[in-house]
Amino acid sequence: MPPDWEPTENAKQKCAELGIPLGDAIRIFRDWADQGKYSKNWHLSFAQALRTWVPETWARSIEAKTRLDNARWQAETAKRPLPADWLPNAQGENLAVSAGILDLTEAVGFFRDYHNRKKTLSGDWAAEWRAALRWLPDALKSKTGGTADTWKAIDEYTERLEHPQIVTETAHRAPNPPKSSELYPETGNARENGLNVDDYSTQGMDWDTPPF
Repeated sequence: MPPDWEPTENAKQKCAELGIPLGDAIRIFRDWADQGKYSKNWHLSFAQALRTWVPETWARSIEAKTRLDNARWQAETAKRPLPADWLPNAQGENLAVSAGILDLTEAVGFFRDYHNRKKTLSGDWAAEWRAALRWLPDALKSKTGGTADTWKAIDEYTERLEHPQIVTETAHRAPNPPKSSELYPETGNARENGLNVDDYSTQGMDWDTPPF
């Protein structure tokens, strides 16, 4: 088969009708021809191949590629421990600087210690890093990194970030809400004065402020 062979316009149109990319059809046909095949008329051979075996061969190649892509995706997104040599990418570094982190090495070390302690498994450590930037700068500034109290505070804070509705429900259930008579001794009825006693315990609380 001549190295400069090209299909006719009719053959190109046939590929379009079949939904087969022209480059794929030519590649499949050339792979077949390179196996020692001979033809007096390569245009006719290509036209016959398009009517018979090329579409099926192309479909099988697409199916195989899809399986390979899925396998690669599953391998890339499989949850695994933080790799020992993991470092944030350029975007992660820029986000860290924007978050106020001055020492990236220290921040990565703290991040690594935190997740190694929790035995965290993740399929996207770049996303874990971005999430950690919500609390990491404050944890580093506290100068108490690595203590049991700090780890506990971070765990509680990240739990509030991930499940804010649970925190809100918990915050509304104060163990000892003030009595109506203490708030409004004149009437003794807080609700008549427009106050929801159930919400009293949340006043002054800032759940977005890290507790360290």
